[in-house]
Amino acid sequence: MTRPRTALLALLLATHAAHAQFGWDPTCSTSNMTWSLDVNGDPATGDGIDSGGWNQWVSGVPAFNSNIGNQSGRRIGFPSGQGPCADIGSVHSYIRVNGLGTNQLTLDLLAVVRVKHTCNPEICPPWDISADAMLNATACLIINAGLGPDVTINYDYTFTSRMSRRHEAGAEDPCNVSNTRLNIANQAGFALGVLDVTDAASFPAFASPAPVFSASQSDAGSFAFDPTSGPLVVNARADVDAHIENPGNGRCLGTNPARGHKDVGWAVFFGRVALGINQPPPETTRLGLSLPSPTPPGFNPGDLAIEFGIDIGSDTERSDTASPANNVFDPGDLYTMGAPALPPAGADGVRDDDDAHILPTAPDPGPTLTAPICSFPPAPDLPALGSQFLDTDASDALDLDLLTLINPAAPLAAPIARFANPTVHPANHLLISYDDDDATHYAWCSVAPFSLTSASFAPYGDDTGADELRALDLLYTLPLLGTLTSDTPVARESDVHTSLRANPDPGENADDDVDSLDAQWAPGYADHWYLSVDSEAHAFDATTGVDLDPGVIYLASPASPSLIAVIDPATHLGLLPGVDIDAFEFVWLYNPAIDDEALALIFSVDDDDPLTPDDESAALDPAMLYVSFFDGAHAPLLTDPLDDDVDALTTWSRSLASELPLACP
Repeated sequence: MTRPRTALLALLLATHAAHAQFGWDPTCSTSNMTWSLDVNGDPATGDGIDSGGWNQWVSGVPAFNSNIGNQSGRRIGFPSGQGPCADIGSVHSYIRVNGLGTNQLTLDLLAVVRVKHTCNPEICPPWDISADAMLNATACLIINAGLGPDVTINYDYTFTSRMSRRHEAGAEDPCNVSNTRLNIANQAGFALGVLDVTDAASFPAFASPAPVFSASQSDAGSFAFDPTSGPLVVNARADVDAHIENPGNGRCLGTNPARGHKDVGWAVFFGRVALGINQPPPETTRLGLSLPSPTPPGFNPGDLAIEFGIDIGSDTERSDTASPANNVFDPGDLYTMGAPALPPAGADGVRDDDDAHILPTAPDPGPTLTAPICSFPPAPDLPALGSQFLDTDASDALDLDLLTLINPAAPLAAPIARFANPTVHPANHLLISYDDDDATHYAWCSVAPFSLTSASFAPYGDDTGADELRALDLLYTLPLLGTLTSDTPVARESDVHTSLRANPDPGENADDDVDSLDAQWAPGYADHWYLSVDSEAHAFDATTGVDLDPGVIYLASPASPSLIAVIDPATHLGLLPGVDIDAFEFVWLYNPAIDDEALALIFSVDDDDPLTPDDESAALDPAMLYVSFFDGAHAPLLTDPLDDDVDALTTWSRSLASELPLACP
């Protein structure tokens, strides 16, 4: 039986009267969130319209927190009616008050709308997608049970409005954040005013990188308050909307260089108010952006090096038999982005699989076996090929021995709270690469342009798209969901490395697939190399002769004669047998169990090869990023899947949207 909210809050306040500082006044606290999604709807019938909202604060008993009208994850989508085209709209709204019954309180607010039209090269019929959210909330806080004496209210707040879109025309696809306001206790000089971000018809079509319009305001200070004068009132509001349409037929490719979608747009409003009574307010880093990792001694905050590896079967990979003249990269190694051209005979990378004592190390420079790339008919024994060759599928090098923190044979009993380390970064700023390889084995000629990729139907990394690497910026809501706020193409293949020329432009029979990434302070900076191997080319342990597991994250140490298994997919991540970890990164991320940031793993899975008995995807979505705190479980990291199979992933403490590509020496 559920108690009335007013009685429950009164009981909580009475029970904790001895130390309760921030109380709740339900008589004047109001909130209203309305939202509407319309995907290819018929205004006459309402077909395709999904709308609703909430208009009350909902009390949550644990830790005296309140979740207010959480509608996170609301999403609808409909096919366009012709060909493999689909239209998707989503809205995510969240309000949370944390700290009732204490003298430190935070109030978090979020409203996000996103619209997307996806299709293959087929002509799609007209589409019309809109997503709108309107937030208006008032929190009335009773200070010290309404008793004197006067107190000092210390405050700290950050609010941000952000809008971005990619489209083929001007005024048809508007996105806006408007009527944004914050006011606390009507304090003089303490009004957010308006943080509107308004779209304009002149918004460039398919600009690369896509522009992001943003406005932010932060402030901190204090003021005197008389608890007997009534409640302390906090009011916030925002209107957020996004809309895309095409009144006539249109193609997704051809004149449109964006891969896998015709249009996409999103608008975001988020913020946190932190209050403290006679003491500093709590830190404001658990919503939105986390604090950056420290800069190591001898380095500057702006230092950056990107390490990358390429997929076996790529055009410039050493065992490619289709065009051997440019075979210079070892798929088991990692190389430095922007480094000078490799010699014609090829070279080892900044991280070398030879140093990891992985055998066989072919195809390294020198006498090697030749992997049967693009052979017809394919080699009959594909599992044997997996043991013969190595593709380093994902990489994250840390200045940290995880074996001192994580038992390889058991899940963590408690999260590892954040500590100072320059090589583990928050999960707000990602760099990814989508997969150019389809689900089948590389010996089936599975890297484009020989085969079409699963979602893009064109290879990534050409001159027009400049999308071999993409910079993503995310903010996080509580309890734990990542919301994409910008998605920026930042590099062609040749921007990643000059030896990856030529780009896979129309008419050129050349494609390379970046399938591992790692951001470092300098090339080869961190000395503990954590990696996973590709199910198609996983090699074997030279000491034991046992095939390496593509679901395990290994530590390559020069002091060890073989790789050391550190993260087990079933034990630590709760994944099914046969999974292939496609990309991973160790990060700092908020953990509700400790109400603080903790060490986590974000990862993706490979798409399932229908010709193998294992399910390499472990029944998960290859376009989704997942998170685990090594406790034997995992969960989706993002509110919505991304556009394609995530093949490579790394993080940094600042956005890389404007810093890449790196200048070539």
